[in-house]
Amino acid sequence: MLEPKVRQMIVCEDVRTRKGSPAKFDVFGLMSKVIFKSFPNTLSFAVFLNLTDGRGSGQGRIVVRKAMEENPVYVGDLHPFDLGTDPLLLHPFLIRVFSCRLPGPGLFSIEFEYNGVVLESCSLRVEEST
Repeated sequence: MLEPKVRQMIVCEDVRTRKGSPAKFDVFGLMSKVIFKSFPNTLSFAVFLNLTDGRGSGQGRIVVRKAMEENPVYVGDLHPFDLGTDPLLLHPFLIRVFSCRLPGPGLFSIEFEYNGVVLESCSLRVEEST
């Protein structure tokens, strides 16, 4: 089994396959910052992944941590990933997070964990409106 490489990791509101073009994806509501009126609050989002250079199968999930803190605020369910036998192929995957509880404002790391190893992460700034 070969660990894949993450070619793309996009945090957004939704991703849809384009009608009539199954190899194209439309990304909606790209997220780098969110603003809430109060805390704690709950965030729903999607993570689009494009993986390559892997072989075989494994399990992946999304983990969310507040910057500089070890304990996660969210640990997602494990999802099966089948990367086949050709490491040159690109494999698109979508993981939806329906309810991530954010305790307060700050910088958060959204991590893609594959077979227990963090392969990629994206930062998300969470602010409180004034």
